[in-house]
Amino acid sequence: MNKTNFKQYDTRWAKLGYPKSPYFIKQCGCGEVAIANCIIEMSKWKKETPKTIQPYCKQYAAPNGNGTYFSGIPAMMRHYGMTDVMEHQTMQSLWNEMKKGYRCAILLMGNRAGGDKKTHWTSSAHFVAAVAYKSDGKKHYLYIKDSNSASSDRNGWLAYEDSLRGNVSRVWSGNLNIKKADPLQKWYDALKTQYDWMKNSTYKWVNPPTVANSKTKSTCIALPACALQRLGLLPNGGWFYLDLKTGKINGKSADYVKAHPEIFEIIYPNKTIAQLGSSIKKGDIVAYRGTRGHIMVYMGKDANGNPLFTTMGNKKNHPIGVSVKVPGYAKSKIAMIVRLKKTAR
Repeated sequence: MNKTNFKQYDTRWAKLGYPKSPYFIKQCGCGEVAIANCIIEMSKWKKETPKTIQPYCKQYAAPNGNGTYFSGIPAMMRHYGMTDVMEHQTMQSLWNEMKKGYRCAILLMGNRAGGDKKTHWTSSAHFVAAVAYKSDGKKHYLYIKDSNSASSDRNGWLAYEDSLRGNVSRVWSGNLNIKKADPLQKWYDALKTQYDWMKNSTYKWVNPPTVANSKTKSTCIALPACALQRLGLLPNGGWFYLDLKTGKINGKSADYVKAHPEIFEIIYPNKTIAQLGSSIKKGDIVAYRGTRGHIMVYMGKDANGNPLFTTMGNKKNHPIGVSVKVPGYAKSKIAMIVRLKKTAR
């Protein structure tokens, strides 16, 4: 969440016409500034300010100094790339939309006292932005940016029941279309870093390295084990494998992995990727039994539905790479999955 909170009275744009002199952003530009406070959540518009969007937004300003036309709010939201723009007739409708995540809202406040704290927002009408939502099951909280006040009772996380209830005249929301960050991105990056370091070596099937940058040639577990070490999720020299006799995790760090369920989840599915369906996740460390056992990292599927893996192996008869197809394993049963729950201790 971008906590930049633009104010109408900022001297960089306070005296810009809205739509033109003698009416300025300082006195009647709350609608435009509320829009600015929302769109900076989006990477495309993160450098925008009330000054840079004023040439476009002023077309929606009433000519008599009465601020932004109601119709201008959804129009500006759509112009700056928001989808699913809608006006809500009830607050429950707003909560249902905001809890989907990556939404913002523009609220029109009236001159009544708001909520149990009887917060005073304006003497006439005033637009404010809400850029995040949460609920504790009892109250509904909005992260408010009020362009005409720096007071903490009108900015930041405010409970609707405490500060806004009874004083919201109209409200619109929009989908910011922000792609949710993959929580395992650091894991993928660590795998790529380790692979790049190892890729020029000639691999032999010997003991795993003792540290992430060891020059010892290694087995298939070396790549994910060393990447885990880079993240501080496995002790230096740590490694594990699938014990072909027991069908369970074994190796130097097996007990460590089992002792940290907050980091690792161990699953023994004995199913193919197709059989696992959505229960196999990108980033899973997967172990196959075969004749010797083999470990790779599952990286999802390509456009044609082929499973992809980040893997090291015997380069003579086994592809190596980041997100590559590995023939023979798409239909093989996975005996063990070690899944990361987080990428930092």
